[in-house]
Amino acid sequence: EHWGKWGGIVDLTIGDPCDAMPDEFLGGINSHTDHHRYPHTAGIDGFKETAEQFLREHSGAYLPEEMGIVPTIGTKGFIGILPLLMRKLDPNRPAILYPELSYPTVRHSLEAHGTGSHEVPIIDGQLDLGSLHPSVVESASCLVINSPNNPTGQMWDFAGLAEWARGNGILLVSDESYMEFGWDERAQSVLEYGHEFVIAIRSLTKGYNFAGARCGVLAGDPEVVDYMMDWNKLLGFIPGRPAQLAAMDAMRNSTFAREQTQLYRYRLTMLVKLMREAGYEAEMPAGGLYLWVEKPDGVASGYDFALHLANRLGMVVTPGLQFGAAGHNHVRIAPMQPTEKIEQLFDRIAA
Repeated sequence: EHWGKWGGIVDLTIGDPCDAMPDEFLGGINSHTDHHRYPHTAGIDGFKETAEQFLREHSGAYLPEEMGIVPTIGTKGFIGILPLLMRKLDPNRPAILYPELSYPTVRHSLEAHGTGSHEVPIIDGQLDLGSLHPSVVESASCLVINSPNNPTGQMWDFAGLAEWARGNGILLVSDESYMEFGWDERAQSVLEYGHEFVIAIRSLTKGYNFAGARCGVLAGDPEVVDYMMDWNKLLGFIPGRPAQLAAMDAMRNSTFAREQTQLYRYRLTMLVKLMREAGYEAEMPAGGLYLWVEKPDGVASGYDFALHLANRLGMVVTPGLQFGAAGHNHVRIAPMQPTEKIEQLFDRIAA
């Protein structure tokens, strides 16, 4: 009620696009009549070729010539079943490694499947793999990363990670949902450092406002991708024909993605300015879609900081503890509101 006269609460918690999907993304759906049939596990006609061109357009000649490429139900859905698939692939190495600050689905999927796990410390903006005990490394089958990282925006040293993973016989799984959003420099794909025992998952959720369609691209080591594709089929993790057709139209429309990327850059810049004018320290991330802001002095935790922002400005943000214990003193702020809603927050600073 208090914030009603100011335009209401401004929800900056979830990375859920507020902007519409372009009508042209639906052209393929409207021109086909076979949506009642099961989709092909390996992708409907033209999906692989469209996805490969999409991947190469971002990463250029750096990608390997031969890659396995299949559709999957977004990055979140794939990460959700990954622990089960890895346990089947290598039952003698049941553990999965992941950064101490990670998207919650990684941790929740491990808990749901009863899979052993180990957090990798982050030191000076990079993963400190050297701190892992040899027994931990020997027990691990997989390292799951996200670059640019959610929530911090850090971009990992892919060359070093790929070399380390291959040297230890560990599958490197790279969630690349935020590839469009490299602010300091171009965000790279792990596939630029070879595809052997490496897979990347690309999402259309953020750069193409495609969250509701639940369709992504799984690419990398052909043998591993084939293995994952078989399980996608058996477990029903196959995007429907309409979703695949819309995804193909989206992947052909890089102009829209560039425009959307600039819109997010502007909103993030606005949020940095907002936080600074309100008396808090905030910086643009190296990449990704979120501000990762440390609590100010005098505030006990990121959770208390989130309550403070809600009470003072009517803006709702995510306490950093959601992403791991290392985020205890931070909050994550998502630019997923129309620009005019973010502008309203400036009027509340002196209210």
